[in-house]
Amino acid sequence: MLFISPLFAIDNIWLDRDIIRNPMFKQPMFYISACNYDRALTELQKIVDQYPGTEYAVNAQLLKTEVYYILNENQKIIQEYQSMLQNYPNTKYWLIAQEAILYDRYQGETFETWLPIEDKLITDVGGESIYKIIQGKSINYDISQVMPQYRSVLAEFYTGIAAVFADDREQYDSAIKLWLFIRENFPNFTRYPVEDSLTGCVLKSKNINDYSQYQKDTTPPQITIDSPHHGNRVHGLKPRIQVALQDGDIMAAQVNLSKLIFTMDGQDVTDKMKVHSAVNTSAQPRVTFEKIKIVYKPESPLAVGSHTVYVKAEDYGGRSSEKTWTFTIVKPSLYRDGDDEDN
Repeated sequence: MLFISPLFAIDNIWLDRDIIRNPMFKQPMFYISACNYDRALTELQKIVDQYPGTEYAVNAQLLKTEVYYILNENQKIIQEYQSMLQNYPNTKYWLIAQEAILYDRYQGETFETWLPIEDKLITDVGGESIYKIIQGKSINYDISQVMPQYRSVLAEFYTGIAAVFADDREQYDSAIKLWLFIRENFPNFTRYPVEDSLTGCVLKSKNINDYSQYQKDTTPPQITIDSPHHGNRVHGLKPRIQVALQDGDIMAAQVNLSKLIFTMDGQDVTDKMKVHSAVNTSAQPRVTFEKIKIVYKPESPLAVGSHTVYVKAEDYGGRSSEKTWTFTIVKPSLYRDGDDEDN
């Protein structure tokens, strides 16, 4: 059973790095690095007092929460967030403070206890319910009902929940649905590797192809003839016919083998072919693909002359491609076994 951990930690994700690089933060940052925390708090409070209601002030308060975390003064952390509730209504910092206070209240509780609390906080500002997302009921959700200033914070909230689900192999499907939701509704959210996390969960999930309806894939499977190629002259009467199928990034809808059609001279031999599958990493960053190799060897010798192979492949998104080619079996050489299975 999962438990929620303390919210407050060094390297607060809500800090604006550009703001705290301002020269006015030079002294308090120096005192923090020197472990002179009392002096750091004094300097940070000066910024809060001199620039009330500004990004400078709120970032100074966030830094104060980090100092209080180091000093193990949890009550003072909460006081800072309560101050933010009053000073920054209808801003992202109001929402951040709300969650921080709730986290403190439920710290140490099980994740199952915390989840409905987080869900209510999200839905109260127009976000989609986590339960709807993991149940697959949020297809028509409109992110525009959330005020713009809250969206980046909601992306962080959803990401935190998805990361917890991703740590539990029994919850991979829930994590996948959340990653898909984040990717769809927060396309500019770059602080967390959403695509990598999504790919990792999909590769581990038993239901990899259940998510094709959400994929960005718009291309059909690629069919590549390995042997014999179109127009080849073949000596063996039982040639090895080999085809490769690939449908791009593993996050795209993959080849649906149940829809595969393989015919030889118009006769369906799909049930006689052998299928080999391998998942590989391509040369492109973060792209993993599944390559399927189809092999068919005639059970009986083929007649001398022209033969036609037809392959049709379809992915789980309903996109299909087909390929037809011919090769010719010539009269076996006197020096070769007439039942040779080589090309």
